[in-house]
Amino acid sequence: MKHWIIILALIVSGCAQTAPKKCYVIPFEMNELHIPIISAIVNINPNHPEVRPPAKRLAIDTGAAHTAFFVSDQTVADLAKIIPGAVVQDRLAANGLVVRACHFPIARVTVGDLSVDIPVDASGRDMTINPGFDGVVGIDFLSRFNVQFDFQAKTMTLTER
Repeated sequence: MKHWIIILALIVSGCAQTAPKKCYVIPFEMNELHIPIISAIVNINPNHPEVRPPAKRLAIDTGAAHTAFFVSDQTVADLAKIIPGAVVQDRLAANGLVVRACHFPIARVTVGDLSVDIPVDASGRDMTINPGFDGVVGIDFLSRFNVQFDFQAKTMTLTER
């Protein structure tokens, strides 16, 4: 009985060892609008990890609910036909316009050594306009971590919650 009391006292007092939380330091660049841009790989068919799509330049957007990458409206329709489980949806954008998106219920977003399986959208947009990045990392990805920016070093540190 004494051993249990000592162990309980150690746990309550915070002396018990806990596993260190993983940290990922991700470099970013700032665009002309002072938006952090990271390099990420978005695999919309994570059941095939051997497929390595090219890296995309994704803006860190804490106002975006969903992680998404930009494609033409025609590509939105095509992706829904070829990727199992993908569905086309109309979404209301922050500017009040309706955007057609192909929703993938599970995709793998890889940033450096960190991979997270989350739903991802391929959002249709006017491809003649170049915003300087290929999509956004939304709160659905970021909320899994404690996020800290070092704007001088141009790094974002993600610590597991």
